[in-house]
Amino acid sequence: MTMDDYVQQKFDRVSLTYATRYLRPKTILDGEKRRRMELVLDYAKRFQPRTVLDLGCGAGNVCAAVAQELPSSRVIGVDLSYSMLQVACGAGRQNRTFIQASAGQLPLPSNSFDLVFALGVVDYVADLSRFFDNVRDVLKPGGHLLFTCPNGDSVSRAVRGAHQRLRGTIKHTLGLSARVKAPVAVAPRSLARIDRSLRQSGFTVLERHLITYGNGFATFPWSLPVSRSMETWLRNIAFGRYLAWSGFYVAQKNAVRAAAA
Repeated sequence: MTMDDYVQQKFDRVSLTYATRYLRPKTILDGEKRRRMELVLDYAKRFQPRTVLDLGCGAGNVCAAVAQELPSSRVIGVDLSYSMLQVACGAGRQNRTFIQASAGQLPLPSNSFDLVFALGVVDYVADLSRFFDNVRDVLKPGGHLLFTCPNGDSVSRAVRGAHQRLRGTIKHTLGLSARVKAPVAVAPRSLARIDRSLRQSGFTVLERHLITYGNGFATFPWSLPVSRSMETWLRNIAFGRYLAWSGFYVAQKNAVRAAAA
């Protein structure tokens, strides 16, 4: 099973319920989906792109919100999961087009988008450089990239990762069946490594937000408002990166490198 096969099957299974995680967030990770959608809309309003690519559009929640905010713009949603795309198409297709494709092989012309956003996609990318190169190719010179990434500096992620490895070892020892795992283990990268990969692919990092503060195990009634408050409190504090579960990047394609290419 390839990574693309794994991702497609995983999201085919949850396609019918995925949209509600944006509309009615209950867990800390559902709250993250809502927050990253808000950030994309904020930057879409600021940049006013004429052509937009939602890479990994899923059930189309963010794609629809951007299309509504930018009614004169062309918005294209790309996803591996056909079931997800069926849900997205069912929500309407005004100034939107949907394509089933892999982020690793985009059937799109070079230098064609003002804005690309990829939410929850880097989580499944083994080769960061190739991914950023592919995005750079479809962006116009000076175009913007918005994306989320698991924060490899997070203490909570380190603890949860150790817990999952221990749990997997126990299941294997006891002969218990476990659900299918990804064919390639993509560990969260440090924010410094994300920065370096972006620079190597010809991007300039404009802004970085640290979002979603939680323990990665459980959500309490107060988790979502506390997470949002911590995002504000720790925005300019260096050790905040060790507490945040995820990062949200705003990067720009360097026009100089694009001309050289």
